[in-house]
Amino acid sequence: VASLGKVLGDRSVHYKYLNPNVLYVSTEARGPGVSGVSAFTSAVRFYMIDVVTGALYYEALHPGGGTTARGARDMLIHATGHSVLYTYWNHGPEAAELLPDDPLYVMVNGRKRRRKRLGEEDGAAADASAPGANSDSPPPTAIPDTRSFEVVSLDLFEGAKPDERLTQATFSSYQAQRPHVQARAFTFSRPLQAVGSTRTLHGITAEEVVWAQDDSIIGTPRAMWDARRPLTLSNDDKEEMLMPYRPSADIGAQNVRSYSRHVVGIETIMATTTRLESTGLVFCFGLDMFFFRANPSKTFDLLAEDFSYGGLIATIVLLYVGIRMAEAAATRKRLELNWR
Repeated sequence: VASLGKVLGDRSVHYKYLNPNVLYVSTEARGPGVSGVSAFTSAVRFYMIDVVTGALYYEALHPGGGTTARGARDMLIHATGHSVLYTYWNHGPEAAELLPDDPLYVMVNGRKRRRKRLGEEDGAAADASAPGANSDSPPPTAIPDTRSFEVVSLDLFEGAKPDERLTQATFSSYQAQRPHVQARAFTFSRPLQAVGSTRTLHGITAEEVVWAQDDSIIGTPRAMWDARRPLTLSNDDKEEMLMPYRPSADIGAQNVRSYSRHVVGIETIMATTTRLESTGLVFCFGLDMFFFRANPSKTFDLLAEDFSYGGLIATIVLLYVGIRMAEAAATRKRLELNWR
């Protein structure tokens, strides 16, 4: 960790929550479906647990989430510093687990129907399986009517407001306070098989998150997964160089690290440092193996490949000759002054 906080656009600091005793766990609950609604129900639960005291710091429920298929290894978790990324496949609202206190749906005559909202007339609640049922704006906890791979990003901070810090002078899990968690969710076009991130010698270079898809390796800047991305940018956000929030991850050809090669069956992504702060080494392996150098912030500590070494040598030689000539002229002038 290169810094203990994020400097905001107004020069205040959001201090990172750095707890070495935290464990992140995601679970999938899958059961038989409801007649006439779906073949199965599914839900993903994510937990943030202190392994020393067993305290539960954070919990999230994702109805309809799970793996693409039974036994698939596509529910991933990746934590670096104060940031956490975890993934799951969204099976859509039909597969959402119907909980006893589900705020969205209720079973009526064997069919899933949306609960009546406050102030809504009887019979206005749309049938969840009927055409146009999701035409109105869903409540904030609604299950997206899509089937896609989703990435959830969490950023942990010591306080909800800038410049807030934990009260204890020394860290202890028995006195630890709950972190302030900011979360954003993004959709991915294709399932992911593995995740990792680059490392550098001092942690100054921007981090790059490396993902393994079914046939390629892609790299995305960590800023893309910033949970603090706002819907509209203020002047302070622009000063901080935040990106506006978009639900879908913007992946282009420039993000592909495996070029035109097909790399399949990747299960693990490992990274290590080099002597250069700008460069990290990434090794992806599984059925195939792929190794590459990563420069998330470009090669700011390396000379360009088209650098003119001849021009540099000629400049040094000319400077040396000029210094010698100036020294000889100065010596001759001092000698003439002494003889007067």
